[in-house]
Amino acid sequence: MVRFDKRAKQWVSGGIIIVLSVVIWMVYFYTPLKAKESTIITQCNLYNERIKQLKHRLIVLERSEKECVSKGNDLTRFSKIMVYGGSVDDINAETQIMFQKFFEKNNMILTSYKVLSSSKWKKYDIGRVEFNLLTSMTGVDRLLKYIENLDKVIRVEKFSINYTGRKVDPLRVSLRMATLFLDIGTIKGS
Repeated sequence: MVRFDKRAKQWVSGGIIIVLSVVIWMVYFYTPLKAKESTIITQCNLYNERIKQLKHRLIVLERSEKECVSKGNDLTRFSKIMVYGGSVDDINAETQIMFQKFFEKNNMILTSYKVLSSSKWKKYDIGRVEFNLLTSMTGVDRLLKYIENLDKVIRVEKFSINYTGRKVDPLRVSLRMATLFLDIGTIKGS
């Protein structure tokens, strides 16, 4: 058997201590930390994938929100231009009231009005009202401007002017208005 001198024994003892320290460090620290690192990397990858999915979903939801806002704005604009009523007769009455107020405000003499039979536009009903009135050229000008600026779904079907020869309000105007009727309960959204 070979005898080691004191210095060689120290080197061997030191080597064994170093190897044991490395083994203990690997068993108790490095391997568990490496396993924990692997778990953390896996979780990070899962979270990153989830973040990508949520970003994509956010984009889709923002697009949907823009569409909803746009449709809401369209509905708001649409509701402002509608003449509301539960039937064609109701919208005829509303149209009549709207124009009678204008005639009274502008000192136009309404000689007669009548509700005409309804017509159709595509599959929707159209209410029709005819007004006969006496006015001047200034009154005709105001009436035309009122109709031009009217922000309702009302159209002029007939507009005729006859000269009567009278000194006051010498013009007889015949005005036929048509109003779109939508039965809100039966309209299907697109």
